[in-house]
Amino acid sequence: NDFGGGFYNSRGTGWTIAGMLAQTSGIGFFNPFIGNNLGEYSIFMPGVYSLGELLDKRGYNQVLLIGSDGDFAGRNDYFTQHGNYIIKDFDYAKKENWISNDYHVWWGYEDGKLFEFAKNELVNLSTQDKPFNLTLLTTNTHHIGGYLEDNCNIEYDDQFKNVVLCSDQQIFDFVEWIKKQKFFENTTIVITGDHLSMDPDFFNNNIDVNYIRTNYNVFINSAKKAADTKDRIFNTMDIYPTIVSSIGGNIKGNRLGLGTDLFSDTKTLYEEYTKNYVDNELNKHSIFFNKKLLRGN
Repeated sequence: NDFGGGFYNSRGTGWTIAGMLAQTSGIGFFNPFIGNNLGEYSIFMPGVYSLGELLDKRGYNQVLLIGSDGDFAGRNDYFTQHGNYIIKDFDYAKKENWISNDYHVWWGYEDGKLFEFAKNELVNLSTQDKPFNLTLLTTNTHHIGGYLEDNCNIEYDDQFKNVVLCSDQQIFDFVEWIKKQKFFENTTIVITGDHLSMDPDFFNNNIDVNYIRTNYNVFINSAKKAADTKDRIFNTMDIYPTIVSSIGGNIKGNRLGLGTDLFSDTKTLYEEYTKNYVDNELNKHSIFFNKKLLRGN
């Protein structure tokens, strides 16, 4: 491998719904014609078995909380069909009077509100007699330029820098709040990027062209300790079994889908075969993917 350690996007995982699918099923979108058009299928990827289904079978209450339209790119279909998630999106927030009916900024409502709503959701979920999975999708750092909230600190001349700074502070404050709650002792927090930032101006002007960018990831209060925490080379699909492992799950062979449990000492596909080889293989036409996973035949 000529790449340093870190979390890379493999083929078919480099945009939001693709990243969400890969991180929860160990499978990417290996059909180049799909893009954000999975909402056109009556059943979203019927051949995959996801984190949501695994947790649903074990009695988890599951909520997807997003400040945008859940129907975009088939997100509602995926999470309801693969795990019976309750979807609480932008339209839900209006119906429940969390926001006014005419409210709209950026993609729907901003992350500052998302985290406040998430606190209420966590309190409600934690008082029920079932385990829970709350999944959030932030959007303030989406391209182009990001969304700078009114109460964000202005420390840079560049808007996107200020947006990232503000998002970092919001996530930190949210995690610190969770750490003070009774349920934290038995709760794992997973923070990941769904894909690399797509803001073109910022990265063209501020990052060395030879710098290899990777996605952010952190597991807080995991049920396991990693066998090796340094210089692992992995991709979005490895997050799925790693989440399962982080909450105490034991995985025969340490792999789910095309992902490898990073808490184990099993090599990821990138480590075993190299990143370039795996990406080239994923780029090839797959009858199995189209028939079994995409259409469920």
